[in-house]
Amino acid sequence: MDLDERRKLYQLTSTGRSPRQAPAELRNHPSTIYRELKRNHRFDEEPMFRGYFPLAAQAMAAG
Repeated sequence: MDLDERRKLYQLTSTGRSPRQAPAELRNHPSTIYRELKRNHRFDEEPMFRGYFPLAAQAMAAG
């Protein structure tokens, strides 16, 4: 996924849409969406730092 797709995924999931709806809009396979969310979802004690962050996900993918 590129940064634009990650940003769209963030917008979809942050507005309460299901990850099942994302593949149709992003034109990716559902397993790609679920792997992306699982791989790059952050769990932190502070709620503000919990969730999926597209810039962090892009940085991790870039190496």
